[in-house]
Amino acid sequence: MFSTLISAALLLLGASQSLAAPQASATLSPSPTLCPISAYGPFKLFVEPTASNAVYPARLILNDKSLPATWTMIASTNASCTDCGVVPSYWTLKGKKLYAVDSAAVIDIPTVNKDVATSNGDLEFVTSKSATDYPIYCAVQSNPKYPPLLSVHGTTALFSMCAFTSVYPPATKFTIIYNHGNIAPVGYKCTPVNLVMQSIGIVPT
Repeated sequence: MFSTLISAALLLLGASQSLAAPQASATLSPSPTLCPISAYGPFKLFVEPTASNAVYPARLILNDKSLPATWTMIASTNASCTDCGVVPSYWTLKGKKLYAVDSAAVIDIPTVNKDVATSNGDLEFVTSKSATDYPIYCAVQSNPKYPPLLSVHGTTALFSMCAFTSVYPPATKFTIIYNHGNIAPVGYKCTPVNLVMQSIGIVPT
């Protein structure tokens, strides 16, 4: 999956680890002090709008071709979309860091979360062996009968899927945003969602 899109980039990255890791924005905050579940998985991650029965797999879309490769989490309402990024083989949460795993990758370079702005924050990831650590994610399970929800900055309740919907054809790619706020440009729609961590019951090798 990832390897299909950026195999050449990964080869270059594996050969040259001197590339600088992305720097954190000044608008970012430290990780929360309390975390019910700091390690979980492997699991599939699903985007579930809170006001409907729809379910979409969380996807990563490549931001650009620069190195190290960076990604943004999105959801697509079109299951057959061909330019909507990739669905990771599975995800893992380790030490409050969120990893997207491509089981077909030839080179073992992790894809791990970057920091998240405390308002209007994209959920971004970087493929790099020298990425800065941002242990800000947690799993919260209020009922053992149901899968846990992903949280960031201490809450599960502020995720939305957002896009400009006043276009034709209608938008099918929605960026996952943390705490988008109440003010948005005309034609920009945000739908509250939960990020559901569905265990797949395997032990990664």
